[in-house]
Amino acid sequence: MYNARSQAAKNKLKKGTAKKSNPALWEKSKKKALKKMGGKHSARAMQLATNEYQKSGGGYEGKEPTAKTNKLKQWEKKDKS
Repeated sequence: MYNARSQAAKNKLKKGTAKKSNPALWEKSKKKALKKMGGKHSARAMQLATNEYQKSGGGYEGKEPTAKTNKLKQWEKKDKS
């Protein structure tokens, strides 16, 4: 079952979803965000990780996420209001 999900995720990337260009920086950003969130994996923790990744110079290969393809962008707008 896990392999089928992994393959489905790989197929999705091939269809135009952005891929992080610096996996090592992404892992570092993820660890930092998870530490800040008390070790809990959550949408908010991944939002923080994404912001940290981008601030640290991380980029994307392929189609860059937009508000339509990245739900975290919509949440971020709600957090600021």
